[in-house]
Amino acid sequence: MDVVANKRQHPSQIQQNIFQIALELFRTAGYEATTIQDICEKADVSVGAFYYYYKSKEDILNDSYRECDHLLDEKYGHVVFDDPITGILEILSSMSQSIQEQGFRVPAQFYKNQIIATDRFILRQDRSHYRLIYRLVEQALACGQLNTDDSPQTIVDTIMRVARGVLYDWCLHDGAYDPAYQIRADIQIVLRYFQRKDI
Repeated sequence: MDVVANKRQHPSQIQQNIFQIALELFRTAGYEATTIQDICEKADVSVGAFYYYYKSKEDILNDSYRECDHLLDEKYGHVVFDDPITGILEILSSMSQSIQEQGFRVPAQFYKNQIIATDRFILRQDRSHYRLIYRLVEQALACGQLNTDDSPQTIVDTIMRVARGVLYDWCLHDGAYDPAYQIRADIQIVLRYFQRKDI
């Protein structure tokens, strides 16, 4: 390990290096097969340095989803869509593309960890994509693009369940299809339901 080089690196660069290398190892070798020692050797840092930034490998998985949220917020946080339905589809496609870039192994492990986690980060309603879609659903209801007596929360929760279901299915199929395309197709079916008055 090049101690001098590491001392010259800014702490955020060291953390980002650990993060990127860990995700690459999760993608190529698999999460379970990758040890913290493997990450440290490839990142050229000590095990102590790893634990300074992360409590566990799971923290890196969670940070990968937080990074997706951050990118969505940067890209769409201040965008005003003339057509809220188009906005919903675009945000979900962009989210799934970010996840797809990680390869199916990383989100598959994230889903597995979330099932047994006490903090179900994946369900949090303060996440960027949830807030962005909620705002667009309210806009779609206000302008009549969605025509239902269901609440915005019911609509958003339905959209998010379908989106998570597609991503989970994509993982089960070892990443064999384009999840962004499938999410767009499935969400359009869901939105068509909410475009009709309840019967």
